[in-house]
Amino acid sequence: MANNCKNVAVLYLMCILASVVAFQLCKADSELQEGDVYKQCLKECDDKCKADGYGEVFCHAKCSKPCEYQQKNANVREVRR
Repeated sequence: MANNCKNVAVLYLMCILASVVAFQLCKADSELQEGDVYKQCLKECDDKCKADGYGEVFCHAKCSKPCEYQQKNANVREVRR
């Protein structure tokens, strides 16, 4: 019985840890979208995409990841200064 309670407690703690890690990853992604590099990249890419005749949802999906990558690189360069 005591062993069973230990297993439940360990499982509960692992779930809490997984939730905390997932929250931090989501928070990090949202912070990327607040950066100046991301905003400028997204605006330029979005304007070009819409000028090519695509819709807002398609353009956001197309431009979001490359702009997040540029913001990550800018953040790394900032830290290395």
